[in-house]
Amino acid sequence: MNAPFIRRIELATLGANTVTASVQDYQHHFEVTVQHDARVVTEIDARAVRWPWSVCNEAGHELRELIGRPVGLEPHVKGADRHCTHQLDIASLAVRFAGLGLARRTFDITITGWDAPGATAELVRDDGFCLSWTYDGTALTSPTEFAGRSIREGFASWARQALDPDTAEAALLLRRALWVSPARGLDLDRFEVVAESGISIGTCYATQPERVHIARRNKGMARIVQPPSRQ
Repeated sequence: MNAPFIRRIELATLGANTVTASVQDYQHHFEVTVQHDARVVTEIDARAVRWPWSVCNEAGHELRELIGRPVGLEPHVKGADRHCTHQLDIASLAVRFAGLGLARRTFDITITGWDAPGATAELVRDDGFCLSWTYDGTALTSPTEFAGRSIREGFASWARQALDPDTAEAALLLRRALWVSPARGLDLDRFEVVAESGISIGTCYATQPERVHIARRNKGMARIVQPPSRQ
């Protein structure tokens, strides 16, 4: 069994009208800052620290469609594939977080056995909330309320309708990490452009048809993120 896939997401309140969010894993490190007036988003900025393809950092401007969205609620966008998946995820988290009145929130996600049937996926939030799944490569196998459910098409709409907002948020974060976890085993430095990698065309900003052959690999960007302490 290969090393686990580790993803860490951190949110913080900086003053009365500013929140930040970041995501780190083996292939990615993005940060987003959201400004608000306690009612709606007034400004949003993204920063790429580590990114797999040369154009990923350009996707931050797409997040401006979140300006004007109410804080405290998860925003929804049409055409999410126009965005960098990971920047959009943390920006959406930040918009909801901005209305919760919290100083900080951290999610530590660990996917063990991502390279074989019987994977275990766990999310631990800094307040002790925990969500754990097992996955056979096709569908979730436990716990009971998730068993038999695919993590692919239809999962997000089901989670938002069937689960309370906090559990839905955690489930969507854990689902994303489980979906992307095989990237832990990829040596993307073998490729020159994203078109060579086998990633499906049109699934994110970098893989849109107009970019897939010009998005170059940012070699040497992969980093091992340490697993969370269980003290």
